[in-house]
Amino acid sequence: MNKQTSKGWECPKCSRVNAIWVSTCPCYKKPEPKTEEEWKAKHEHIPM
Repeated sequence: MNKQTSKGWECPKCSRVNAIWVSTCPCYKKPEPKTEEEWKAKHEHIPM
């Protein structure tokens, strides 16, 4: 069950507070990369 706050509901996974009309937190749309290689491939375009 999602934790309700005055601003909306708190995601149990990332602690982000989402608006009441948002049914699923945006963090669920981005699956975690399974391997370090996948993570690097996903993040190599981001300048450090």
